[in-house]
Amino acid sequence: MPILPKKYVTVSKGFGVWVSNYYYPNAFGVRGRYTATYKLGQYYEQGTPGTGFFARSTSSHSYREYLKILNRQQKGTWWKMVTGRQFSFTREKKRAERALAAADSETKQRILESYINVLDLAAEAENLERMIRAVKNQKRYGRLGRYQTGLLTSYKSRLARLAHDVRFIQITVQDECGEEKFSQFAEVAEAFAKAASSHRIWHMDESHGGVAAHLVFFEMGIFDFIQSAMMTPMMRDSQGVNYFLYPDYLVAARSSVDFDIHPLQSTPFIFREIPYDQVLEAMSPSEFSAYQSRHRHKHHPAVNDPDGNLLNPANGRMAEEAATEKVRMRVVGELYMPTLKQRFCSQDIAAMREFVQKLNDYRGGGLEIDSE
Repeated sequence: MPILPKKYVTVSKGFGVWVSNYYYPNAFGVRGRYTATYKLGQYYEQGTPGTGFFARSTSSHSYREYLKILNRQQKGTWWKMVTGRQFSFTREKKRAERALAAADSETKQRILESYINVLDLAAEAENLERMIRAVKNQKRYGRLGRYQTGLLTSYKSRLARLAHDVRFIQITVQDECGEEKFSQFAEVAEAFAKAASSHRIWHMDESHGGVAAHLVFFEMGIFDFIQSAMMTPMMRDSQGVNYFLYPDYLVAARSSVDFDIHPLQSTPFIFREIPYDQVLEAMSPSEFSAYQSRHRHKHHPAVNDPDGNLLNPANGRMAEEAATEKVRMRVVGELYMPTLKQRFCSQDIAAMREFVQKLNDYRGGGLEIDSE
């Protein structure tokens, strides 16, 4: 295990560079030939190479703060390196091989086999990225010498070859399901992208007996280097599980090597509308306080409160005097997945409804609505 932030690497006789020992996330094997339907934002790696998401442009303060936290977490530090918390390709490959030996389905085995194969190329590409940064640091008076420029060109050429070679060992979604099915699924992905842009999506966590509402974010991302001509719908819950939607199955990933495969045809998706109060009452005191201080919109109906608050701050419930025919109960759109025992609520009711409609149309049924 290295203890110094840099190591000296001899490139040729009489020439060497100081190369960083820190791991830096990169987009190797991630950015494919995406359709023009989506505008790629900055890529954020989540935990391991080949798994992450593309940040979207939004005015949401909470989302921007979330991205800032991820930026800090991804930054390489000396403390992470010496304590072994820095990502290691060798360690990750061993974890993937153990998971492959215990895999209980053919689909899971194929994903892990592909992931292991891509990791070898990704490790080489990440090392080249470090070398490229080290050579660039050799600049004097704002420019590189002839030898350094040639060396940089050589490294970039090798990196481009790796990016080309990786396509032949990745799982490619459209090859798996066929172009016709893939084109039909594109409508689901487009509807999901609209639903993901909602300023407020909550995971209704029922894992501890009661119900707790936690703010979460839906994204367009990628899992274990699985390549697609469009970005992959990705939902995340408050327990750290990411749910990736593909044309044939849903991946519930607790990590890059610990995940379950759910066939899409046997995984129901139900839309329903529920009172907004159920979400607000399930928030923790700190989350509710933060929400209340930031979200007093003009379109929210005032309920005998000069500040326009819907709830009675004393008990977190709708004030009794608000129960009048003149006050319309506010609702949110809920996505309910009974097989996974997961519920997500969104302020953008229309977008969530359209997503569930498109998804169930793709699965061969209509919009499933639970009236309860």
